[in-house]
Amino acid sequence: MTAPQYGPRFWIALALGGAVIAFGVTGLIADVGVRSAADVAVWLGAANVVDDLLLAPLACVAGAALAYLLPEPWRAPVRAALITSAVVLIVAFPALRGFGRDQVPDNQSVDPLNYATATVTVLAAVWAGAAAWLIVRLVTSARGRRRPPIRATPGGPPPSRR
Repeated sequence: MTAPQYGPRFWIALALGGAVIAFGVTGLIADVGVRSAADVAVWLGAANVVDDLLLAPLACVAGAALAYLLPEPWRAPVRAALITSAVVLIVAFPALRGFGRDQVPDNQSVDPLNYATATVTVLAAVWAGAAAWLIVRLVTSARGRRRPPIRATPGGPPPSRR
């Protein structure tokens, strides 16, 4: 196996990414101190392990089950809607749980909205989009089945098929 060759774009991106990470770590330590920054590092490491050992295998099993259970035109819209729904729920989880509200219970601006309704609305829009996508796929695949099959001419296949 040969060693990978990295071009100048890689090294520029590596330098920029390293600078952004260093800026973030420096700002974190300046804001909360070394001890709390270490707690954040532990949390990020644990989140990475949970993702790799729990969420990724669950996503693979769900994708395999969907591939087995759903007919071909349904697979892409349902998978996309499920992945989008999972991301929406992960992002909305802190607001749905009300994290931060117990820190300042008399401040109404901490969680000013009804996040449950907003989350359900976003999920409804995601699944409505998936349903529209599915309808388009079903209509276009049905239209494609109505075309007559291509038949070979006596001299061989048509010129476009050679």
